[in-house]
Amino acid sequence: MGLRINNNLSAFEALRNLRITDQKQSQSLERLSTGLRINRASDDPSGLVVSEQLRAQTASLRQATRNAQSDINMINTAEGALQEVNSLLIDIRESIVFALNTGAADKSQIDAEQRSVDRSIDAIDRIAVTTRFAQRSLLNGKSDFQVRSRNALVDDLKIRSVRFANNQSSLVFRVKVTDLASRATVAIASGGMLTGYTKAGVVYNDVGQLKSQAGRVASTTVVVSNTQVGRLGSGQFVTMRITGTIGSEDIKLASGASIRDLVSAVNRVTAATGVFASTAPVSATPGGVRGGGSGFSFALFSVGFGKEQFVRVENLTQSGSNVGLVRSFAASGTANTFNTTLVRQGYIAEDFGDDVEARVDGAQVVAKGYSLRVTSNFLDADVRISERLYQIASYGTSAADAARGSITGSLATSGLAFRVMNNADSGLTFQINSEATSIDRVTVGLASVRSSELGLTIERENLVSSAASNAASMPQGFLTSLKSGAGNDLFQDPLNALTIVDAAIAQVSDVRSFLGSISGATLSPAINSLGVAINNITASESTIRDLDFAAETTEFTRAQILFQAGTSVLASANVIPQAVLTLLQ
Repeated sequence: MGLRINNNLSAFEALRNLRITDQKQSQSLERLSTGLRINRASDDPSGLVVSEQLRAQTASLRQATRNAQSDINMINTAEGALQEVNSLLIDIRESIVFALNTGAADKSQIDAEQRSVDRSIDAIDRIAVTTRFAQRSLLNGKSDFQVRSRNALVDDLKIRSVRFANNQSSLVFRVKVTDLASRATVAIASGGMLTGYTKAGVVYNDVGQLKSQAGRVASTTVVVSNTQVGRLGSGQFVTMRITGTIGSEDIKLASGASIRDLVSAVNRVTAATGVFASTAPVSATPGGVRGGGSGFSFALFSVGFGKEQFVRVENLTQSGSNVGLVRSFAASGTANTFNTTLVRQGYIAEDFGDDVEARVDGAQVVAKGYSLRVTSNFLDADVRISERLYQIASYGTSAADAARGSITGSLATSGLAFRVMNNADSGLTFQINSEATSIDRVTVGLASVRSSELGLTIERENLVSSAASNAASMPQGFLTSLKSGAGNDLFQDPLNALTIVDAAIAQVSDVRSFLGSISGATLSPAINSLGVAINNITASESTIRDLDFAAETTEFTRAQILFQAGTSVLASANVIPQAVLTLLQ
């Protein structure tokens, strides 16, 4: 060994190790004082990256939770206001029912109820205008979707939810109809034989194939022609029970009654049965009938379209030689051949309508008549197609009977289009997760509940017939028309007022139901799911970043002992050069 004064290598080595120990001790002290394993990037570069990503995600999820809770508060605000609107509508309905009791209610009492109706409608409008969440108006239409370029054949459109892609300014939806809706139809002929009629665009030439061919009044008892309808002879009678979706009525024809009397009798009770009669021929309407050589034909139709609509005709005429109703079916196995077997008492003919078949951008929908419920991944809406489509589509490019009902031209290629806008004034966007993808947010619309928009006016397909036009139309309107002098007040038309109020109650209830589903089935589960995600991600971030105190305390103790030992060794090493003095003595 050598003794050196200028360079004490032993001291240098002891000092180097002491510095390392000091660094470890300082690092342990920092970790123990902060509770973090990673205090700077140098502690764990890759761990820091993952940790910061998880921190950002956790913070975003916490904000999304606050968003969802705020959204629930907004929905509760709107729902509370709609509850009050519902109560006011029920009060209005109560007033209408009172006004219908004209036997006991005098004019002054009805006038008092009308004033109450006026005030209730004003209150509904005030609620619609003043219901706000912060500065956001909720029920006056400002929070509904903006719709552009809506096809004229779309009578009504209620959009509840749309999913937009990022930076998508609008979405165009196309309703493509593949098969028309139809009314329930029972065709009847008097004299001669019924050679055919159309239903949903299909022409039937052999009525023996149709279960809905009710019968005919025999030419032996009723003298008929295409220009003049005879009457039941002396002692002849016909009794029929007409049943529809609304109810049932018995129609009785006595001696001297004509088939046109039967048509008029059916149409007088349309409001009670939901069935009307039409003499419209095939050439005039897609639902028309066509008579035989000398016969007079007509048909019974359901007022509405769809599978829920039905027409049932039951013969109540007692059997006997004076019965004027005979079977009009073809004989078994023989086409276009008709017998004259008496239709026995209790004979029933019945038919049901058909719902429209349509798709919205390829997605199947739930149809009820001409009303569609769309629940695809990108659209939740109710679409009411105009019944005029039945007539327009049936009179396509061909006048031939076989072509009636075919959907041609732009209806077949482009469909019934409407454009939904995506901007700050179109709908309410709820950000309920941490990312900017469309699946992480929900955009909903709140329809206006102003009195001018509660209710519905349906543009009905019109059967061309002197008697059918009024019978086929169900007068409706909007809630504002129930105010004094507006056309549907308690004095002018309380029956229609009742229809309007029922439609308004259904609309408001539908909005409340939708809001409840968003709150209970979307936002609340989102909050619960976000809470679980926050816990799991926080646990992951803690594993990476937080300090294990047990392990770090062990390291700190070890560093302390090494530091003390290193200090002692350094002191000893510093004494070594003093041995040189003994050599100099």
